Amino acid sequence: MKKSFPFLLLGIAVLIPIFFWYKESGEMFSNGIYGISLAIGRLTGLLATFCALLQLVLIGRVKWVESLFGFDRLSRLHHWNGILTFFFLILHPFFVTTAYGGFGGVSFLTQTNDFIFRWSEMMQTYIALILFIGLIILSLTIVKKKLKYEWWYFTHLGMYLAIVLAFGHQIDKGGDFQNSALFAGYWYVLYLFVFGNLLYYRFFIPIFHFWKFRFFVDHIVRENDSCTSLYIGGSRLDEFRIAPGQFFIFRFLSPKFFLEAHPYSLSIAPNGSMLRITVKNLGDFSGRISEVPLHTSVFIDGPHGIFTPEVCRKEKILFLAGGIGITPIRSLIEYFVGKKDMVLLWGNNKKENIVFDNEFESFPKNGLRIFHVLSNDSTWNGECGFVDKEKILRLVPDVREREVYLCGPLPMMRNTLKILREIGVSNEYIHYERFSL
Repeated sequence: MKKSFPFLLLGIAVLIPIFFWYKESGEMFSNGIYGISLAIGRLTGLLATFCALLQLVLIGRVKWVESLFGFDRLSRLHHWNGILTFFFLILHPFFVTTAYGGFGGVSFLTQTNDFIFRWSEMMQTYIALILFIGLIILSLTIVKKKLKYEWWYFTHLGMYLAIVLAFGHQIDKGGDFQNSALFAGYWYVLYLFVFGNLLYYRFFIPIFHFWKFRFFVDHIVRENDSCTSLYIGGSRLDEFRIAPGQFFIFRFLSPKFFLEAHPYSLSIAPNGSMLRITVKNLGDFSGRISEVPLHTSVFIDGPHGIFTPEVCRKEKILFLAGGIGITPIRSLIEYFVGKKDMVLLWGNNKKENIVFDNEFESFPKNGLRIFHVLSNDSTWNGECGFVDKEKILRLVPDVREREVYLCGPLPMMRNTLKILREIGVSNEYIHYERFSL
């Protein structure tokens, strides 16, 4: 029922503009091909703006939505809704320009020229359109080429401007709005609702947390040659509402680091006194993480995600980790130790890459079994290769009776998800998040 409510709300929200559109523009379907074109143009314009506003909700870190679906699923919906937004943005000017050109007896290009250079108030509309299309293409390119998060972030700041410009065009020139004060009022409420949620969750809450908890780098520990743990201190951290398995977006406010923000999950269960993240050297930023000066202030956006104990309903759990994907799982195991029957299958390249070994050794052995699987270590006498179907069935024969938490590199997660489904583990008992933007 909780998950049904947002879908119900979304359905009602999109049906309202369709209702008003049909009420005001439906009769155009009897006005020939150009009347139909104008009606469709108005509808695609409404849907384009609605989808653009939905984008802000999907990626705005709105807690009441994210807590139901998880940051990971919302990110994927954001991707596909962005493509749908692009589709409507192309169709809207095409149909409207075709209609006005047909009514005026001029070509498509001539009508476009008239809109841009003779209708002075339309200039901002075309600026908004170019911004929308350009930013969507740029955003998709950034994701595909795996460029820095900051590029993606700044494209979305431009999206806010484009939406504001489009709002002025709709209210001033939208035929459906001009003929219905009630519809115009609804559109105002829709914008206020979306931007209110965005400003509150995306900006106000992180700023308030930064002011209240005063996060700072307390100390740094080198776990091994490739992994570093940062301990984050602060004031009144016992009041910071977080759960094991969640992740945050960290921005370290020192000269060499403040321009970049990165998502990391907690690697210890919340204890009210300290947060810890463990970072593997996978690139330029992560390779320099040990250089963050002690006592550096930290701006933290979060917590995010539903990879938490709350979703677990069974008494037995299987954890599947790949490499540094152990970090959220490590915090979950600490939380569940002594409470659940747990098995951990953990894939790594070599023994030297295993982190937290001493910490796992300190956990009570009752109720926790750990199997290391190494793929490239000739000195290893244990399980070798990868965490595959054969190993899961042999080492965890009761896998179908267990709740499964999965975290690791994307290829490993895709392959393991396929294996779990082949084995017969129900999707509702498989929990995973990519912890990415």
